[in-house]
Amino acid sequence: FYTHLLKNKLYTSIEIFGFSISLIFVFFIAIYTVQELSTDKFQTKADRIFIVGNEDRPTSGAAIAYKLKERYPEIEKVCPVVIYDPTSSTPVSAADRKLSASIMFADSTFFDLFSFKLLEGDPNTALVSNNNVVVSESFAKKFFGSTTVLGESIQVGGNVTVTISGVVEDLLNSALPESDIILPWRLVKHFNAGLDEHELGNTGNTIAFVLTHKGTDFRLKAAEIKSWFETFYWLYERGVSKEVKIESLADFYMAGWSDGYTLRSGDRSFVLILMFVGILILIFAILNYINLSIAQSGYRYKEMAMRRLLGSSRKELILRLILESTSLVLISVLVSTLLTLSGKTFVNELLDTNLDFSLLYSPVWLSVQLVLIVFVGCLSGWLPAFIISAVEPIEIVRGSFRRKTKMVFSKIFIVFQNLITIIMLSASLIMILQINHLIEAPLGFNSKNIYDIYVDGIISEDQIRTFRNELRTLPNVKRVGFTNGSPTRGSHNNTVQYNNGGEKINISFQQYKMDKECFEILGFNILQDNQLSGEGKFVNTEALRQMNLPKDANSFAVDDNTKINIAGIISDFREGNILGRVPPILFSYLKPNETGWFIMIETQGDPIKTQKEIAAIYEKISGGLNLYGSFMDKQIEDTFQSQIRLAKIISVFTGIAILISILGLIAMSTYFIQQKEREIAVRKVFGSTNRGILIQLVRTFLMYVLIAFIIAT
Repeated sequence: FYTHLLKNKLYTSIEIFGFSISLIFVFFIAIYTVQELSTDKFQTKADRIFIVGNEDRPTSGAAIAYKLKERYPEIEKVCPVVIYDPTSSTPVSAADRKLSASIMFADSTFFDLFSFKLLEGDPNTALVSNNNVVVSESFAKKFFGSTTVLGESIQVGGNVTVTISGVVEDLLNSALPESDIILPWRLVKHFNAGLDEHELGNTGNTIAFVLTHKGTDFRLKAAEIKSWFETFYWLYERGVSKEVKIESLADFYMAGWSDGYTLRSGDRSFVLILMFVGILILIFAILNYINLSIAQSGYRYKEMAMRRLLGSSRKELILRLILESTSLVLISVLVSTLLTLSGKTFVNELLDTNLDFSLLYSPVWLSVQLVLIVFVGCLSGWLPAFIISAVEPIEIVRGSFRRKTKMVFSKIFIVFQNLITIIMLSASLIMILQINHLIEAPLGFNSKNIYDIYVDGIISEDQIRTFRNELRTLPNVKRVGFTNGSPTRGSHNNTVQYNNGGEKINISFQQYKMDKECFEILGFNILQDNQLSGEGKFVNTEALRQMNLPKDANSFAVDDNTKINIAGIISDFREGNILGRVPPILFSYLKPNETGWFIMIETQGDPIKTQKEIAAIYEKISGGLNLYGSFMDKQIEDTFQSQIRLAKIISVFTGIAILISILGLIAMSTYFIQQKEREIAVRKVFGSTNRGILIQLVRTFLMYVLIAFIIAT
């Protein structure tokens, strides 16, 4: 067999290459699937930990977790957690060092509920004191160069000084996002007063984790909790939320409930699509091997006939040929394993994840690989073995054997391969065109060449002003403005009750404040200016529609007859992307001495060069912090990341399918030409040219591609 492989190097290369490329993606998909389906499975109390939220988000008011603990004896402990502003990072400093970090706030019970391992410190006391902080393993190494950092002091956010009481392993494979720093829960009020432990106003940042006693399914309490919430919790008093939703941590990741802002979530349908495509690619590889083996069968008949004459039974020959295919699969698995490790970065970017490749060396994985090798080897080798071993030895000895078939299997296989390939190619092209259309759709504001940076609480107001002034000196910066919020990142929500002809309705206003320069950068339009002399708010057309007010209205009242004067009407715009809503807006200008949460920059020229120049100024002014900003059109594109990722994956697999289809055509053409040798010779004797024969042969193969194209269409 190995002599045969060495004599037929093209066949050998195609076979091993085709199998290896297919198996690489099978391995990637297997690792990704196992990792996604095992998220939070290491949490020993996952089935007893429940998240209490509403029908839209897994979040609640800051005080809700404690109120639940007081009311329900089924609850053993609670742990409110705040994922603090995942759109930015927080400065952390110590002595002459400064670094940007992602932070989380958690109750002292954090390590009682969750099974994250502390490398340093006592889990029972690590978050008890407000003077303590737990840092991640990667942050400790990056900031201090070591994980032995207990007792070190750091300043977080410029106004909170804490002492490191623990080092935790990075928060991987969990719905909880990776965080550099975990601060005691009660410190959150220093960063956001609306998240104080007694507050219920801010409902978008706190995750209420509750740990129940064994044997308790807290989900059964949802209806009762809703009725209770309606007596004191504004979200339900006003009817903004109509359902209490409760999910266990064990099921949360694949439940499709995450808001994409606080907790991480998986996509079961995406995993199933990947599994399906992986299985399809593996089937392609197996069929391709069968096709190539049959195409090469003419070279093996004499060998098999000789073995039969020397006493081998047909059963022995079949087992030998199956063993050969299994050996080839083994070689392909070894090659694909090496290539899998080398493709780690590409696949992590493609799947937007961090795959744990240590799985490749686990006993379970090695056992699965062994089963896969045997299964695929037997499946791939059976049909070629059956065909090759069927030849009668006497025909070979007499020289009367002439193998000619109608190649039914090969023809069906080629049509099937091209059918799937054309469908996948069409799907990927349609998806790419559709996604580009959604990204480029008009939203009611300018997004091209606009760069925004979150600065609130990261650098001081004096630094913010200095930063703006230095930005204005850059040749590629046209304008710079301040704003509280942006259409792509969101703003401050204010849900009020409005009396609409005797019927109280809830209106969730988005409040925007910005300077005139930022207003012009975004391309907003004032449709009507009421020339108001005193305090007032601009509203948009959508706000007037929801309140059933005419365009010439000059004021409206909300809640307890709080009067808001209408300064004018601004144009509508969508938040996020073209699929986002057109919100009702309350707009006002920043005062001359005010700064905003964001600095918004209109750029021109080379965006990469401009971004580097902005980052250099920011690093100088902030004392070495990394810049966390982005272009608005990139932010819009990022909202379609799951669709873009799926389109890329289908495109990659389409490329693989095309490659395997080409290999299949090579196999079929090899077999076909072997059988046509005499006919081709006769045609050339009678005057046919090489070009004419080539056209005839190519036309034969194109016919099968055309049949596949018609079915796919």
